[in-house]
Amino acid sequence: MAAPSPSPATHKPAWSSTILLWLGVLGLMHSAYSVTEYRHNIKLQSEEFSGLPTDILLECFVSFVMALYAVVAIKVSELLPIDAVFNLNQKTPDEVFVTPSFHTFRHRGRFLFAKS
Repeated sequence: MAAPSPSPATHKPAWSSTILLWLGVLGLMHSAYSVTEYRHNIKLQSEEFSGLPTDILLECFVSFVMALYAVVAIKVSELLPIDAVFNLNQKTPDEVFVTPSFHTFRHRGRFLFAKS
């Protein structure tokens, strides 16, 4: 007997992944604000822009990795196995062998069996 398939409709992500996602998004927003503030301060001091400070780049990278990991952790439990046997064992033969694209209603039978 096959194992029951996970239902994506009843899936709830882990609270730790949700918190990690929000921290990553907030970190990305804060690093974007830091970049605009840094560029504004450079303009006020009439200095030439030579690049972003390392702490802003590090914050952006860490926040992006956190958000990416959280999205993958949330979505990975919704995925189903790609094993054909797993999917076929859960269906009846009528569900497996149905081919609605082959059903035609405009065929020669209407001419052969038409009442003259």
